[in-house]
Amino acid sequence: MKQFRKSWIAVAGLVLALTGCNSDQIDNPGSMEVHWVIGGSTCAGSEVSTVQVTLYGDNGIQDIVTSPCQMGGTTVHQLPPGRYNVQVDGFPAQQTLPTYWGTVEDVNIRSGYVNTAPIVEMAEKPGALDVTWRFSDGKVCAFAGVDTIELTLWDSHSNKVYGKELPCAPTMSPQEKEQTQPSAVLYESAQGIIVDGLYSGDYLLKAFALKNGEKAVPLYWTVREPFIEHATLTALELVFEPCDGSGVCY
Repeated sequence: MKQFRKSWIAVAGLVLALTGCNSDQIDNPGSMEVHWVIGGSTCAGSEVSTVQVTLYGDNGIQDIVTSPCQMGGTTVHQLPPGRYNVQVDGFPAQQTLPTYWGTVEDVNIRSGYVNTAPIVEMAEKPGALDVTWRFSDGKVCAFAGVDTIELTLWDSHSNKVYGKELPCAPTMSPQEKEQTQPSAVLYESAQGIIVDGLYSGDYLLKAFALKNGEKAVPLYWTVREPFIEHATLTALELVFEPCDGSGVCY
């Protein structure tokens, strides 16, 4: 009888010990060290003063912390074990939109450990153009004899970064919106065609209003030189002027 009692006590103790271990595994959170760099530059050189670190788990955002950019890293505490995606956004002083950002994915957090994420390499966050158009003579597309708008955009190094033919009628022109977060918030106020993925600097845009057929005939044209800022949606209204009648518009 005593031997049975001893055996029962030993088994009960083992069960409690195992239960305690499982409880520790569940209740004991982990931490994540996050470090960042700005490729080819520094925080000061990129005018980034503050970074925001966002951790995404299976149920969405798990935690958000901020840190001075020049610190180069921070630690996020009290994280339930699991796998996380990490996003780092860099903000200039007194600005509410990030100008640099980077991500790393699938970082494993083990219970009770200080886990280190791969270094997040931040890059410049591009801006975009919101392009609308009208005709200087007050006509609409149909009465101007125009069915197609041709847009071509070059950067300051003469690289062609965009070229597309679009329906002239605004109701027929599909908006092109970046769907990934957090950039999509930039385009909520868009009124026309979005040309995105544009890095900060000067650009040259040529636009032709055409009557398509066997041979496209330019009827109107315009040239603009927009400046694009980091992470900013720049509205650009094109005002088309008539060509001289010979089909030569430039």
